[in-house]
Amino acid sequence: MYEFKKQRMQQIILEELNSMLYANIIKDPRLSPQVTVVQITANKGLTLFTVFVSGLIDFSVIEKSVDILNKAKGYIQHLLGKKYTWKHTPKLNFRACNSLNEGDKVLKKIRDMEDHESTTTH
Repeated sequence: MYEFKKQRMQQIILEELNSMLYANIIKDPRLSPQVTVVQITANKGLTLFTVFVSGLIDFSVIEKSVDILNKAKGYIQHLLGKKYTWKHTPKLNFRACNSLNEGDKVLKKIRDMEDHESTTTH
């Protein structure tokens, strides 16, 4: 039961945060519209959630956006608390993650290898 609740809360928070980013609810012009929430982890008591933010942009831009999100986390937590009737609104901690850029590099290398194989076999 605990694991199901943990996964469900992580999914809800991930969807809500991405909706907030997409709808520009955090009205800070320095926040890049190209960042997205890619993963959320929770502590055992479901009181602290670590939110990993990434994007297909320069890592320094992601880090600046994470700083902005950490400054706005009280407001974000307030919005989550208004929408959901959890016993305790979880605290959020945003962290920069380079997973989308790394995944994109791997895909490019695979495509380059496939292109190279197709040109050498013909």
